[in-house]
Amino acid sequence: MVFDPSLDVNTLLNMTVEEQQALIGEEGTSLIIVLYAVVTGIFTAILLPFKAAFYRRHVAAVSDQTEEAKKEEGVYDEKGRWYKYS
Repeated sequence: MVFDPSLDVNTLLNMTVEEQQALIGEEGTSLIIVLYAVVTGIFTAILLPFKAAFYRRHVAAVSDQTEEAKKEEGVYDEKGRWYKYS
């Protein structure tokens, strides 16, 4: 990879894709691809289990709330019958 300190921001922004690839070089492009694959793999390995655990906790909390709401909507009488008030 070659870095030219004389390049300013406007020059870099106005470069074509071919000019950017020539500036980075073949080894730089390969390095970017490998780093992208590694970061994507690590991110996926961390994100998917976290997402599964998060949704499991969320579903358990929601089901607990609905059970509590169902219990609060009615009352048992002296004979043990359930009366639901709607």
